[in-house]
Amino acid sequence: MQHIDFALKQKPEHVVVKEMRSQLCFYTKGIIGGSELRKKINHTGSVTELKELLNNFLGGLV
Repeated sequence: MQHIDFALKQKPEHVVVKEMRSQLCFYTKGIIGGSELRKKINHTGSVTELKELLNNFLGGLV
Protein backbone atom coordinates (compact mmCIF):
# COMPACT_ATOMS: atom_id res chain seq x y z
CA MET A 1 0.00 0.00 0.00
CA GLN A 2 2.84 2.38 0.74
CA HIS A 3 4.23 1.67 -2.71
CA ILE A 4 0.93 2.80 -4.26
CA ASP A 5 0.65 5.88 -2.05
CA PHE A 6 4.22 6.95 -2.79
CA ALA A 7 3.68 6.51 -6.53
CA LEU A 8 0.52 8.66 -6.36
CA LYS A 9 2.55 11.54 -4.96
CA GLN A 10 4.79 11.39 -8.02
CA LYS A 11 2.49 10.45 -10.90
CA PRO A 12 -1.13 10.70 -12.11
CA GLU A 13 -3.50 7.92 -11.03
CA HIS A 14 -3.89 6.36 -14.49
CA VAL A 15 -0.10 5.94 -14.73
CA VAL A 16 0.11 4.49 -11.22
CA VAL A 17 -2.63 1.96 -11.98
CA LYS A 18 -0.79 0.72 -15.08
CA GLU A 19 2.54 0.49 -13.25
CA MET A 20 1.05 -1.17 -10.18
CA ARG A 21 -0.67 -3.82 -12.29
CA SER A 22 2.74 -4.98 -13.39
CA GLN A 23 4.31 -4.78 -9.93
CA LEU A 24 1.42 -6.42 -8.09
CA CYS A 25 1.26 -9.27 -10.59
CA PHE A 26 4.95 -9.90 -9.99
CA TYR A 27 4.48 -9.75 -6.20
CA THR A 28 1.67 -12.33 -6.27
CA LYS A 29 3.35 -15.05 -8.32
CA GLY A 30 3.54 -18.32 -6.43
CA ILE A 31 0.94 -17.32 -3.83
CA ILE A 32 -2.10 -19.55 -3.39
CA GLY A 33 -4.96 -17.74 -5.07
CA GLY A 34 -2.54 -15.42 -6.83
CA SER A 35 -3.73 -16.37 -10.30
CA GLU A 36 -7.28 -15.20 -9.64
CA LEU A 37 -5.99 -12.06 -7.95
CA ARG A 38 -3.80 -11.24 -10.96
CA LYS A 39 -6.82 -11.55 -13.26
CA LYS A 40 -8.72 -9.08 -11.10
CA ILE A 41 -5.75 -6.72 -10.82
CA ASN A 42 -5.43 -6.56 -14.59
CA HIS A 43 -9.06 -5.44 -14.91
CA THR A 44 -8.96 -2.63 -12.35
CA GLY A 45 -9.25 0.97 -13.40
CA SER A 46 -8.46 2.87 -10.21
CA VAL A 47 -6.14 2.92 -7.24
CA THR A 48 -9.16 2.50 -4.97
CA GLU A 49 -10.04 -0.78 -6.71
CA LEU A 50 -6.44 -1.99 -6.42
CA LYS A 51 -6.34 -1.27 -2.71
CA GLU A 52 -9.72 -2.93 -2.21
CA LEU A 53 -8.55 -6.07 -4.00
CA LEU A 54 -5.40 -6.23 -1.90
CA ASN A 55 -7.31 -5.68 1.35
CA ASN A 56 -9.80 -8.40 0.48
CA PHE A 57 -7.08 -10.83 -0.58
CA LEU A 58 -4.91 -10.24 2.45
CA GLY A 59 -7.82 -10.21 4.88
CA GLY A 60 -7.29 -6.62 5.95
CA LEU A 61 -3.65 -7.07 6.94
CA VAL A 62 -2.60 -4.04 4.90
